Amino acid sequence: GQDRVATLLSFQFSGHIIGFISAGVSYHGIDIDNRAIHQAIAKGIKNVRNIDFFDIPLEEKYDVICASQVLEH
Repeated sequence: GQDRVATLLSFQFSGHIIGFISAGVSYHGIDIDNRAIHQAIAKGIKNVRNIDFFDIPLEEKYDVICASQVLEH
């Protein structure tokens, strides 16, 4: 059968995201800053949106949630 694709939700867009996408991870990015969203899109990262973490519908499920360097911002 077909292997299941891992899903990743990330709060920031850094170089490690490209590696995850290249490895076949289903990447989902969020940020409350539109500038970060536009930067991610400019780098070719798809499936990003401007939303607060607390506004994500409870039905959405992810295997991994990455919030690197979020609290200090």
